[in-house]
Amino acid sequence: MRKIMIAAVIVCIFLTGCKSVTPALGTGVEKTAESSGQSESGEEAETLEQPDETEGLESLKQLESLKPLGSMEELGIKELENNWPESLCYNADGVSGNPIYTEIEIDTPMTLSVYCETLNGSLRLKIVNKDTGWGCFEEKDPDGEYTVEIDKAGTWQVFFYAKEHVGSVQIVPEGTK
Repeated sequence: MRKIMIAAVIVCIFLTGCKSVTPALGTGVEKTAESSGQSESGEEAETLEQPDETEGLESLKQLESLKPLGSMEELGIKELENNWPESLCYNADGVSGNPIYTEIEIDTPMTLSVYCETLNGSLRLKIVNKDTGWGCFEEKDPDGEYTVEIDKAGTWQVFFYAKEHVGSVQIVPEGTK
């Protein structure tokens, strides 16, 4: 979250045309008396083009009007099918992702059944509490059936670190399949 906020601030500074940032080459703004080899009077210096600050504000307004990114299907992440609370399925055929992840909402503590198959490549599967950062499950190249105890309600993140992975993972509340 901290990295996202820092990136957002940098983008805002860039879009609003922060004066403390050196102008990009080729924009016409970088021309000065030193770079042109000519001396300029005070009047001539005032006539140099300055970037229009309203352009940055308009760009920011356009950025703010963008819709949220959308679901995994809309983004083209077809390997993940999040039908939580019924199931969470991952099917890969040579997928690489560092990581591919989704979130599930757990209303009450429960036991999860995790069914995994790794045919080729590598996969590291992690289940982490979003609020606390505590991981309740981590397995490299999972293969077989696992039982995972979720002892706290909240938002949980499921991470799939894949490298040319061929296989599948199904996560369901215990007692369903």
